Amino acid sequence: MMTKDHLTSEYLRPIALSSFEIAHLAIEVTRAYIRKGHQIDMEDVLDMLTRRSAHDIIADIDESEGPIS
Repeated sequence: MMTKDHLTSEYLRPIALSSFEIAHLAIEVTRAYIRKGHQIDMEDVLDMLTRRSAHDIIADIDESEGPIS
């Protein structure tokens, strides 16, 4: 689980340069999860985005067979 420290600008800066870009990327990743029939919370999305690019995450989700685990 993420703490409030993980929601600071310094923590999120590697994801994108602006809050709007971060929101856009988070929405795209969340939509990919929903297409596969899964729920995901914002903390998990932001955590993934700090470790991998949105493009790679979405590609992995889209390539998976059926719902992802």
